[in-house]
Amino acid sequence: MSFANADAVRISRPVALRGRAIGPVAMLILAELIVFLMALNGSTFIPGDWAPFVPLMSVYLTLNALSIGVFSQNVSVPLILEGNTGRFLKVFVVFAAVTWILTLFFLTQTIGGIPSPVSGTVAFQELLFIGLFVGPTEELFFRVVLPPILGKRYWTQLVLSSLAFAIFHIGAYTAAGVTWTPEVLSSQLLQVGVIGGILYAVGWKTVDSVSGTMQPRFGYPAMAGAHVAYDLSVLGVISGLGVAALTHGLVSL
Repeated sequence: MSFANADAVRISRPVALRGRAIGPVAMLILAELIVFLMALNGSTFIPGDWAPFVPLMSVYLTLNALSIGVFSQNVSVPLILEGNTGRFLKVFVVFAAVTWILTLFFLTQTIGGIPSPVSGTVAFQELLFIGLFVGPTEELFFRVVLPPILGKRYWTQLVLSSLAFAIFHIGAYTAAGVTWTPEVLSSQLLQVGVIGGILYAVGWKTVDSVSGTMQPRFGYPAMAGAHVAYDLSVLGVISGLGVAALTHGLVSL
């Protein structure tokens, strides 16, 4: 095989696989759209007042639409959803569990306790919104689709995608009623940016300096699982008093 033919194979294979890899993303958007329409129409299938969630759902649907457009065209975007679905789910669950325990351990050692557990309708709403919209969508957009567009070096992608991730959250914090002072703004940008950098490092280990394609460490399912578990832990949805007791026990060993 000539070098020209070899190059053609390397280029055509990712393009051919793109259609197969895009399927799970399309399924995610379809699930989000169904939940969004039920929330918009006040369906009894999803109890609670969903009106405050509808604008943010629209934002995440838009981000996913952008992601699927770029994902289908840009060969430098890694084929993160290609492969065995069972392995994908296993990695997601493992990193969600590890993040859950580490987050609760951190909270018990820094603020002296865990968030007050929430239950009932509020817990259901947070679980569905974060598990379906927030975690998977933000990881797909900010740490899969966006980095190759921002640069072709590992640290460039890590820093710029984390900064974009932090800036995006300013809107969410503003909607939640945060009063922005220079100190609060710099603190929140730093915290969210650092979390974004950690998630990027969990997902990717190297970057091709020519194409900008990220080579996976644990990949997208690890980042999405960690993101969902962290958010739900901080909000008290899966606070788990038993795990808090376990973390105290570990410290005393």
